[in-house]
This record gives sequence, C-alpha cells and structure tokens, in this order.
Amino acid sequence: MPLLRSLLFAPGNVARRVEKALSLAADAVIVDLEDSVAISDKEATRKPVADELDTVYDLADAGPDPEMQTVTKDEGRRIDTCMEELEADRAVAVKRAYVEGLSYQELADQFGVPLNTMRTWLRRSLLKLRECMER
Repeated sequence: MPLLRSLLFAPGNVARRVEKALSLAADAVIVDLEDSVAISDKEATRKPVADELDTVYDLADAGPDPEMQTVTKDEGRRIDTCMEELEADRAVAVKRAYVEGLSYQELADQFGVPLNTMRTWLRRSLLKLRECMER
C-alpha cells in the first residue's frame, strides 16, 4: 500500500462538504457517518450508504462458491490419491498426456516404447483411475 500523504474527513450528512472533499487533491476522503453527525441525523445519514452497500453486496460473484471450492479440492485430492496407485511411469505418462497435452507419439518417444504400447498404458491407466474414483 502506498504511503498516504493526506486524508480528508467530511461529515456524511453535509453533501456539499463531501463533494468539496472529493474535488480536492487528497489521497483519500473519509466520509464520517458517526462522529461528526448529530445524533438526530445519524439514521438519515447512514441510509444512503447502507443502500449503496446493499447494492454492492448483491452483485453476483462469478467464481465458485465456498462449497464448490471444497468439492473441487476434495476431488483433486482423490485424483492425486488414485494417481499414486498407478505405476510411477504410467502416472507420469498420464500427467504429460492429459495435463501437459503431449501426443501419444511424443510420449512413446520419451519413454522409449512403441506407440501402441503407450496407447495401451494410457487406456489401462484411465480405466484404473475411473475404478479408483468410483470407490
């Protein structure tokens, strides 16, 4: 956070003071809804701000909700656990094929096996992963 050089406080119940504070070259303007407002004016001063906050909080968050985040993390852990059940070279081949996007031929070359062997490795590994995930 940058160092603030100036803060302006303006009473929230006096619109012209708030507007003036906003027009000045201050680093931040703080609209005071409590200390500089008379007790009789506090409720009327808070209402516009509360309405604005309600509007902001009603905006939908495009990201996953906390429940979905938990489910996703749990599924990720389950996948990691199932990947550990595969033979080490098969697990590496699956990650490189389906996470990194390497082709069957590239994988076959890297592992020094025939192309059809690599296809068989991946197919059988996916079947084992599916079986593990269904448990």
